[in-house]
Amino acid sequence: MEIHDAKTDKHGEFLDPLPRHREASYGGDHVKLENDHLCLILYRRQSHLAWEGSVSPGSPYQPGGWAWGELYGPLEAYGTRQYLGILEHLGEIDLVGHRHPLRLEAETYQFAQRDGVQTIQFDLLLQLPEEPCMVWGNMNAMRGSVLLSLGDDDRQVRYKLVVHPSFHLRYRYLRGPWLRIGAYDPTCVRTDAIFPGLEWLQEREWSSGSEYHAPSNALRVAPHPHKVQIPLMTVSRDGLAVSLCWDAIQRNVDTLSRMREPQPVFASPNFIDRRDEHLLGLMLPTAASG
Repeated sequence: MEIHDAKTDKHGEFLDPLPRHREASYGGDHVKLENDHLCLILYRRQSHLAWEGSVSPGSPYQPGGWAWGELYGPLEAYGTRQYLGILEHLGEIDLVGHRHPLRLEAETYQFAQRDGVQTIQFDLLLQLPEEPCMVWGNMNAMRGSVLLSLGDDDRQVRYKLVVHPSFHLRYRYLRGPWLRIGAYDPTCVRTDAIFPGLEWLQEREWSSGSEYHAPSNALRVAPHPHKVQIPLMTVSRDGLAVSLCWDAIQRNVDTLSRMREPQPVFASPNFIDRRDEHLLGLMLPTAASG
């Protein structure tokens, strides 16, 4: 994993954080959670949100774009950090009746620091999908919030997503944290990866391989949640690991299966999107819903 080329001061603060995401239009704003162990920089896209009201004052759009994130490792001796990967979005939903999935984005954020804990809250609305006159009478169909927090000595960022539909909606999927480890980094060579109970990959082994499973039973990208022995997924390189872990029992209820577990998604390398990176994600509904 190569070293980020942004300018740093003697404390390792990024003065000019340059985004690595090659498929997002950078809006020029950023905010970050940071301690000695890790740094998550959140960038604003150039995008728009649907208005909440049925009549919009002036422009039919409101600016959105918060956020995608880029993750960096521990602070090193010369004030540099290793680039680890990308948090693709704060949330994404594929609604029935739309031609493509839509991101959940925020117009603003609230940053706070109290008792040694940094927090950033984003109030989410649905990304503008098409001409406003064609979108539910200019009403935003989905709203919610994401709370990110990092303690002074934490080695993990906590993520909490809450969403509420404005009226009855049907969806194909709802994605939460979606990590692309090593994205756009040609030097990222995995040491190993673990998906407990399903995968332990070393060096250049592929997940969902057929070495120990029949081809008809080899695909383990989104297994039944009960097959996951420990609720985490991890990818490592040279002693540095990136993991995604979650509470096995959530407050959400999958209305089809009545399950309270989120659906883990694991591909190392990311053969789903045909990318030289590693995918760790959580979504609804679960595989138990069919």
